[in-house]
Amino acid sequence: MLAAKADQAGYFLELIVSGADLGLVNNNGETAVQLAKRSVFGSSLADIFRQAITTGRKVYSSNLEVFSLLHFVAGIGNTELLQMILQYSTEEIIKHDGLGLTPTMVSLKAGHTEAFRLLIDARADISEKSRDCQAVVSLLQNHAGSSLRNRFEEILLDAVLIHKVTCYSEFRALHFAARVGNLPAIVQLFEMGFPINSVDDSGHSPSCLLPGKATLMPVSSCCKEVLIAGLSI
Repeated sequence: MLAAKADQAGYFLELIVSGADLGLVNNNGETAVQLAKRSVFGSSLADIFRQAITTGRKVYSSNLEVFSLLHFVAGIGNTELLQMILQYSTEEIIKHDGLGLTPTMVSLKAGHTEAFRLLIDARADISEKSRDCQAVVSLLQNHAGSSLRNRFEEILLDAVLIHKVTCYSEFRALHFAARVGNLPAIVQLFEMGFPINSVDDSGHSPSCLLPGKATLMPVSSCCKEVLIAGLSI
């Protein structure tokens, strides 16, 4: 904390590498990272953490609710640093920060789609709930009506198709694929056993969500392929 208050970036880095606990709070309720953000080297904080990680030492925090490096990086959307962290460890990937959020939720709320994708690729559990009982999919409402929401859902769909996301009840992949008219995804989802007549929270089946005059029907009971009629009408 003293190194941060004194604007000494080099000492701050050395202390982190030596195992300084970033989960401590001073008498004013301030953390070392909060002080560092306000220092002259605040804009270089991500690079300082990168240098610390390249030494092979763990950036230590005894209290993840005070500071978690994974949550911090997910929040700033630094994909290079995030990849480095995930290569070393994923043990904090479903842990909660001081706001009761997982790293995946942090990246989603901040609108960082690539950070979100990296966390999903690392098999972050989207069924994990925040402290106020919200899951990743419910937090998508923060981006309702925006292109960001579509991108987040595309990432989840891709993860479902390659079996990296298996919480099928959390994300209605078939409904999303139908809504955006993604025929190859719909075919694959049927082959994976997704039911054609399932309904979402609004009571809609996938057929109700198809663009334009499209209709959705099984073609073969053995392979469960589908026919999309009218997509180009």
